[in-house]
Amino acid sequence: MSAHPITERINAMSGGRLQIHLFATGEIVPPVAVLDTVSNGTVEMGHTASHASP
Repeated sequence: MSAHPITERINAMSGGRLQIHLFATGEIVPPVAVLDTVSNGTVEMGHTASHASP
């Protein structure tokens, strides 16, 4: 399931108490900076792919 349907479900299930807004890849920060951006409080949460190194 992609981020968009999950966002819609969370927004609906919370009855409006929690609102998640999606932004396109790179719209706020480069994809490789998502963890750092959440860690320093610039954004409250992030979503990114997890990949294992070969």
